[in-house]
Amino acid sequence: MTYGGTATGIARDATKEIPIIFIWGLSDPVRMGFVKSLARPQTNITGLSSLPSPEVSGKRVELFKEAVPHLRRVVLLYNARGENPSQGLILDVVRNTAPKLGLIPTEKPIKSANAATEAVLSLSKKSTDGIFIIGSGLFTEPCKTIATVAVEKKLPLSGCAAEQGGLLSYEPDEYRLGHRGAWYVDRILRGTRPENLPVEHPTKFELIINLKTAKQIGLTIPPNLLARADRVIR
Repeated sequence: MTYGGTATGIARDATKEIPIIFIWGLSDPVRMGFVKSLARPQTNITGLSSLPSPEVSGKRVELFKEAVPHLRRVVLLYNARGENPSQGLILDVVRNTAPKLGLIPTEKPIKSANAATEAVLSLSKKSTDGIFIIGSGLFTEPCKTIATVAVEKKLPLSGCAAEQGGLLSYEPDEYRLGHRGAWYVDRILRGTRPENLPVEHPTKFELIINLKTAKQIGLTIPPNLLARADRVIR
């Protein structure tokens, strides 16, 4: 089982026979070359995508702007190591969405966890109004530190989980994805070949808002957005 496009790519390069089940991080497994089609993968790889399409990232940008009405200058962090094709697909969506919302993104390509932390440490309210991170396994480890630094600098942050201190999250239910992933394992252990198991997309996303973080950075979340949240961290 793999988590994220990078790990899935490594597993694919290691074997064309052992079944591989991904449970997160693949925005478009067909365009990324992992499966031939969603209905019939026709490879030794199948599983659950964490996004129905890269366009969901456009929705995340819209929610970030709605949460931070004064948002204009945005620092955009993304994985630039090149091993995960979904980063390019999502980056294109964010680049197209930002100007429509009046946002001016400053791109910071990141190639290591340390570089991610250093990039955020270099920011201030004088240089940017907020930080937007395109999700990647590269940011999993430094995200808690990044969220702490963002709060200290009074900067809104999207792209690190709200549970880790990010301002808001818009993600599918991770527990359900993991539970469904176990179903794939069960089917394969019972003899079903991965090429005959369709890839599934998430059907429900959760909007989580961290009011504690909002208070710490001096931000008031608009009531209409707060009312739409599936969960609020206080």
